[in-house]
Amino acid sequence: MIAIIGVLIALLLPAVQAARESARRMSCSNNLKQLGLAMHNYHDTNDALPFATGPKKGSTARSCRSWSVALFTFMEQQAVYDRLRFGNDYNFDPGENPKDNFTVLNGLKISGLYCPSSDRVKTRTDSGYVLQIINYAGIAGSYYDPNNITTASTNSITYGHFASAYGHVATNGSIIYYDPGTIGASIIGLANLTDGTSNTVCFAEQSKLVKSTSDNKFAERGASGHRGAGWNGSSADQWSGNITTVRWKINAVCPNTIGCQQPYHSSTIITSNHSGGAQFAVVDGSARFISETTAETILYAITSRNDQRAEPLP
Repeated sequence: MIAIIGVLIALLLPAVQAARESARRMSCSNNLKQLGLAMHNYHDTNDALPFATGPKKGSTARSCRSWSVALFTFMEQQAVYDRLRFGNDYNFDPGENPKDNFTVLNGLKISGLYCPSSDRVKTRTDSGYVLQIINYAGIAGSYYDPNNITTASTNSITYGHFASAYGHVATNGSIIYYDPGTIGASIIGLANLTDGTSNTVCFAEQSKLVKSTSDNKFAERGASGHRGAGWNGSSADQWSGNITTVRWKINAVCPNTIGCQQPYHSSTIITSNHSGGAQFAVVDGSARFISETTAETILYAITSRNDQRAEPLP
């Protein structure tokens, strides 16, 4: 009898585990749909897409706010948003001590920014403040020109550390880096997505640890895993706020090169514990699971808003 029960448990356990993962995957997909809806509500209000801001230098470094903060009003976080202090450049208050905002954000955890299948840590302590590490990254664009994949995109920020140490940040995507005082980047709206909203992705999972060829170990490499975590992601003059420039395949091993070796690098890899691929939010408001076998050429096309290819989503 005991042996029969043991056999039944052995048969049922994989089915139970599969059912649980199916539920987690559905929950993750819904999170991305909600992010897409929040993005559209933001656009309806501001006639622009949310963006990542920076850079800030010296004592004002951590005053850069992430796109996730911009969406608070549309994610049932109005009370938190109302307590935050902002400057005229859409960043947090540019005063000498931006920690007032960290006090507001201390301990805040938004469940919709976690993938339930994630194996990443959930928070990071910065200067005594407990800040959420989120599992979704904004898509800044493609590292390579989708029409010529041997050439880096000309729609990118390539000065200073962006080119020499961290990898350049694309500006041909839907959630771009914005700093009018330094790089003159424009705020964009849906009208700028000439490839079509159903052919362009805006957010993607970063819910799995990344393996690196430099040490052959798995580690935290998601775009929100450093300093200001999910709320600003910028504590030096050239670190961007929770966006990624797509350079490698989904769930790739990070090569021994700039771009993905640290959470503050520009091309942190899209990762997922959902078998076979990762979840994306599409600009049209839908969510899509995309296979990790998808060719880089396709990924470059769907993460670029204006390459004139209008590549259908795989």
